[in-house]
Amino acid sequence: MIDSAWTKYFDDETDGVIIDIKSDTLDLKSIADSGQCFRWYVQDDGSVAFLFEGCAVLGYTLKNGIVRLVAIEKSMTCNQIYEKVLNYLDFKTDYRAVINGIDKKDNHLINAAKYSEGIRILNAP
Repeated sequence: MIDSAWTKYFDDETDGVIIDIKSDTLDLKSIADSGQCFRWYVQDDGSVAFLFEGCAVLGYTLKNGIVRLVAIEKSMTCNQIYEKVLNYLDFKTDYRAVINGIDKKDNHLINAAKYSEGIRILNAP
């Protein structure tokens, strides 16, 4: 497994999926504020709602630090939604390995990694 662990739960009533992600390289609010996405909305309660390719997603952080994503898309199976969400949030890339691979002498990249901590490159269509 890459730099995170996830668990999925299917909800047959909503045709959706709940994905719990434990990752120290994922911060939904930082992604929402990064400027790379246009339909991400930070809610008053700190959760983040976003849309992509027909999927509606609500994400929030639980007390134990796990990020929970609730995703719904009526025309897809739960497995398709699950795969689409993980691909969109780029979970095939090991961001921890990328950060750890930065040359310790390269202060510019080290500072950039610290500044952008939690941001992922979205695989948007």
